[in-house]
Parts: sequence; structure tokens; C-alpha cells
Amino acid sequence: MTSAAWPQRARRLAWLPAAAVACLLAGCQPGAATTVVAVPAGPPSGVVLPPAAAPIPVTVAPATVAPGALRVAPFPAGLPSTSLPPLKPAPYVAPCPNYPPPTLIPVHVSPGPGSAQVSWVSDGDPTVRSYRVSAISQRLVGGTQPAAPTTTTARGTGCSPHSARFAGLRRGTPYVFWLEEAIPDPAGGLRYWMVGQSTGVLVP
Repeated sequence: MTSAAWPQRARRLAWLPAAAVACLLAGCQPGAATTVVAVPAGPPSGVVLPPAAAPIPVTVAPATVAPGALRVAPFPAGLPSTSLPPLKPAPYVAPCPNYPPPTLIPVHVSPGPGSAQVSWVSDGDPTVRSYRVSAISQRLVGGTQPAAPTTTTARGTGCSPHSARFAGLRRGTPYVFWLEEAIPDPAGGLRYWMVGQSTGVLVP
């Protein structure tokens, strides 16, 4: 075959199936078994393919914790454990007696030989400055009555118990003990208000 005839034959072979071309080149005989090999189709001759696109980076968001979920982290080893101090119960505070207005505080008296022990519980009024207790003799004498023995105690804090002791009382004489609260007046002084009295008590 001349070199001039080869291009024409090559152009004819381009239109034949790949299996036929392979058979012709190998010299297949009619009726002989042929093996068909699938050749992937390539791009047409003279076509320039664009360069492959760069892969698109994918950003993965960090894992989040759903609302209400708890994230438990292990306690670091080697750190000292902390413990809360034990809770101490609050100190007991006695409620204030319910003294309806006008205030009338019960007064208790324990008589002794020529003496008496008077006790009561304050009403918790913060305006009170002090208490005054008087021993009023129930046996009258002729002429001017002698001054009644008195004693003063501090108000204390809150609804606290109070007591006052009298000595040198007349034996065989009944007494009534008055309880008064000292409250500041607008003039800057103190005014005593009677808030309780005992029943008659005979001093032995």
C-alpha cells in the first residue's frame, strides 16, 4: 500500500465500528469469532476541555447542645474537692404576744417576806424606752400617803421577758403593782403610760 492511499483508508476506518477496525487490522477471516471490546467514547477531535473545577470547601459547624440539655465534663484529676459547710438552723425567736389595743400586759407577782417579784413580757413596741413598776399600797394611812416604791427596767430587744424585785415592803399589807411604759413625747421628754396592773397581792 502506497503512502498516498493510507490517509484515504484511515478516513474510511474512522467511520467503521471499533470491532470491525480491529478485525481488519488483525486479518480476521469471514465467519471467525471476534471479541468485542467496548471502547469508551472520547471527546471529538479538536475539542479543548476546560480545566477541572476546584473542589468546593465544606465547613462543618461545631456540635451544639440542645436547650435544656446538660453537658457534663469530667472533674479534673488532682484538684481538691470542695464541700459546703453544714447549714445552721436560725435561732429561735419567740413571737410577740397578741396584745389587743389598748395594750394591757398581764403582770405576775410572786410575794415573799416583805418583798415581791414582778414579771411580764414586753409588747415589742420599738418606741418604748423603759418600763416603770410601782407598788401601790392598798392600806391607807391618815394624812398624806407616802410615795409608792418604784423601779425602772430597760426595754430590751423584741418581745423579751422582764422582771423587777421589791424589798422593804410592809408585811401583812396588800399591794397592787402598776406597769407603765416610757414613751417619748413631742417636747423631747418621756411620758409614762399605764399598760398593766396586777391583782391585789398580800405581802407576808
